[in-house]
Amino acid sequence: MAHPHTDMVRHTRALLLRAHHSIDAGTVDDFLTSPPFAEAVASFNMILLSRFKMFAGRRSATLADAEAQAKKNNLPRPPAAPVRAAAVTKFDFEKFSFVPQPIPPSATAPVPAPVSPPGPAAAAQSAEPGIPVAVPAGAGPAPAVATPPAAVTPPPSPPPAHALSKPVFRIGNLRQGEPFTQKLQLQSGDLDELLILEAQLPPALDLRIDLLDGVLSGTPAIAGEFEIALTWCHKSEGQAYRRKAVIPVLVNADPKSLWKNLPSDRSDPFWKEDAVCSAVAGTQFRMIAASKRGRSHAHVGSFRDDDYFIGHSGQSDWYTAVVADGAGSARLSRQGARLVCDAASAYLHTALRGDTGAVIDAAVAAYHAARTGGEPVGAVDQAGQALRKALYGAVGHAAFHCVKAIADAAASVKDRPASYKDFSSTALISITRRYPFGTLCAAYWVGDGAIGIYSKDGGIKLLGAVDSGEFSGQTRFLDAGEVSAEALLRRTRFELVDDLTALILMTDGVSDPKFETEANLERPAAWDALWQDIDQAVDLQAGGDGAEQRLLSWLDFWSQGNHDDRTIAIIY
Repeated sequence: MAHPHTDMVRHTRALLLRAHHSIDAGTVDDFLTSPPFAEAVASFNMILLSRFKMFAGRRSATLADAEAQAKKNNLPRPPAAPVRAAAVTKFDFEKFSFVPQPIPPSATAPVPAPVSPPGPAAAAQSAEPGIPVAVPAGAGPAPAVATPPAAVTPPPSPPPAHALSKPVFRIGNLRQGEPFTQKLQLQSGDLDELLILEAQLPPALDLRIDLLDGVLSGTPAIAGEFEIALTWCHKSEGQAYRRKAVIPVLVNADPKSLWKNLPSDRSDPFWKEDAVCSAVAGTQFRMIAASKRGRSHAHVGSFRDDDYFIGHSGQSDWYTAVVADGAGSARLSRQGARLVCDAASAYLHTALRGDTGAVIDAAVAAYHAARTGGEPVGAVDQAGQALRKALYGAVGHAAFHCVKAIADAAASVKDRPASYKDFSSTALISITRRYPFGTLCAAYWVGDGAIGIYSKDGGIKLLGAVDSGEFSGQTRFLDAGEVSAEALLRRTRFELVDDLTALILMTDGVSDPKFETEANLERPAAWDALWQDIDQAVDLQAGGDGAEQRLLSWLDFWSQGNHDDRTIAIIY
């Protein structure tokens, strides 16, 4: 009877001699009778048997299903066919090798040479340990199994499967549309002690996994609850002891995707566009503005309450910008904001071309002369008060005309009685003109939002202050009390500056998320960040067509908890 592994040993010997020309045949023969080779043969046998059982099981199941289906449909018995596994991520064994365990000194000790002449017993000892051998007839009884020398201690067997812990895999929550890279975690234990063999990833998600490192990455396209199926084993056992695990994966929805964008009612008598933008090119400055309905309004299909106006007079060379924010609690505030912008711009267009413009020109020249001519402080202050009174006749009177326009509109509503408060709105009214000795910016400001003269080198100068009501979160709105002679003079502000990067007007839909607190409105660093953000998105310095559309797109920036209408106007 032939040795059951004679062919395998012979082929292995030939393979090693071809692969390692520098090693002599004696060394190869010693290896083939050593414990490490016996361990390799035993592991190979175990893996081969396990794989065969898996293959046979799958084949039997597939054939049984096919036969049952054929019998049900009265079809001929199908021929046997190989089973095709589902598309999964499989481990590449060429990129991984088990770290060999050190052999005990007793296992590596040289095997004593046999003292008896060559014969059946010697042949039995030279055979692989633990493998049955055949003895020629008449040679006497042969041992059933070759016994290794007493000095050789076989390597320890891997622990039984039930003796090793079963880990619980975990992965942190993911967010829809956001790229991520995470390493699989274990509730207890060390991931490096395991070998991930296969992974079935949810087809709806754009995910990848590195089986060697256990690193999961990708950008989830949709939100929801999913599962990842793993096939794994302990490295100490080897892949013959495969196990399954399921990892729950939660992908949180992108907050932006939760907001609806319902159109507003076009049949409403005070309807206006949900988003608008415009640009004006003057002789000294460019102007750009945009207004967008907030997410909170779009979600329920309500109206945009903000409004704005920008314009340049070629005859007087004055630049006018007005921004208004209708009160959310007032049912017709969207119309109130539009009336503020229309009435203020109409008045200023006429006044600045006439006597009011001429008075301002004379007053600003006198103020500059007093400030730079070495005049006493009192004289400079007096010139400043004269200039304030001249500007009071422009931006102050413009605010007065806004109040009158709202009062007339409230009285003219016929379908449903309306009051002035139904049209409540803030008002930020500004004018700008460049002179040979500097640029004059003046404004009337009531309510929240902000008007700031920004200079990249000179910091920020505010043309007013945020108005708060009697309680936290309240805002003052333009009404008759804010256009008395005293109030108009107090709220009229101006600055004559040498360096103007931009005059910026904005509603609280922009100022709240970008500055967060009123104190930050006075900090140049916060305005630097705002300007860099806008300039990067809009490319203001390049000018050209499309800048107003880019500004409108910029207004869609995401800020947690800030979803009001957003309006901004820039003179630069």
